[in-house]
This record gives sequence, C-alpha cells and structure tokens, in this order.
Amino acid sequence: MATEYARLDLLEPIPTKGGGPEAHKLVVYRPTARQLTEVFDSASGAVGRLELFSNNCCRALNGTDQPLDFVFGDLNAADGAEIGSMIAALAEDARECTPDIMGDGFQEPLVYTLQRAIKMTLKEDSERVTQLVFEARRVRDIGEYLDATGAGREFSAFMKAFAKPIGPSVPIMTDILIDAIDYIDYFVIRDQVMGRFVNARRRWKRAS
Repeated sequence: MATEYARLDLLEPIPTKGGGPEAHKLVVYRPTARQLTEVFDSASGAVGRLELFSNNCCRALNGTDQPLDFVFGDLNAADGAEIGSMIAALAEDARECTPDIMGDGFQEPLVYTLQRAIKMTLKEDSERVTQLVFEARRVRDIGEYLDATGAGREFSAFMKAFAKPIGPSVPIMTDILIDAIDYIDYFVIRDQVMGRFVNARRRWKRAS
C-alpha cells in the first residue's frame, strides 16, 4: 500500500469520478522514481505535469479514508498551486537528507544505503533491499545511457548500466527496482551518485 506524503484541505469541494459525493480533502502519496520521472518527462507544459502528478499520486477524500479519483481541472487554482509546491518540496526533502555513501565507484564499488528500504513482496516479513552498489563500466557498456534522453530514460539506463541491489536472494529486474525506489532515493542517486560516474572532472592537462 502506498505511503502518505501529505494531506490538503481544499478551498473548494470538488466532485469525484463516478458520481460520488464531493470531496473536501486530498491525500498525496509518496511518489516513486518512476512516477516522478514520468512527470519530469512530460511535454504537456506546467499544467500537464501537475495533472500527471495528480493522477499518479493524489486522491480525493470525502470524509472517509477511502481514496477516490477526481479530475485535476476541477480544482480551485489555488489548490492546484499547492500541488505544484509539493513537487518542489520533494526535491528539498532530498537535499536535507544526509545519504550514507561509501566508496568511489572506481578503485572500489560505491555503496549507497537507501533512505527507504524496498520490500520484495507485500508480506510484512518480506525480504528487503537496503543497499545498492554502483560500479564503473567501460564506455562500450553504457551506450544506452549515453544515448538516453529525458529524465526517465536517463535514470533507467543509468541504473541498468551501473547499479545492482545488494542482498536479495532472487534477482530483481531494474524496471521493478525503479518502480519501487522512493523519491528521496531517486533525487539522491540522480544528484549525488550519477555525476560521479558520467561527468568529466577535467583531469587532463592541455599540452604546452
């Protein structure tokens, strides 16, 4: 079950889909890496990205905890702006965390401890992935990453090329991993891990 990130008391009630009663509150769920990159990759403009985030992560409440679907365009403009501010707050949450990163990825593997462990199944006693290991690769092995365009494809290609979960007794596909990675871990990997492997550090010296 998705974990709540926030709730918003609406300035104006909105209808819910299917002819249900009006809703006075929204619940916002913690997005995954997949849900966030879908928003960032959207070419539909600011309103389209907000609507996609709303469809992915927001549900209406009408006095019970039963989440209901709604139409983003029915929101008061000020309520829509609040959803936009939440997207900005997600990145700020990641900047405020102190990630546990060991190694450099070159002389030794880089090990990152996830801020939120990933459960392998829905069972409470499920095996969990708590760390990812990243290792340098030859240029010939990262062509998909170098050719990737857009936040989603770039992140997915990077994870396929460089990352591997530590510990699970059964293999886990990269696509499934990305579907489960919490938004904070997405931002940390994107902002503090990816660059260590793919950005030039200008170690070369110009000939005199």
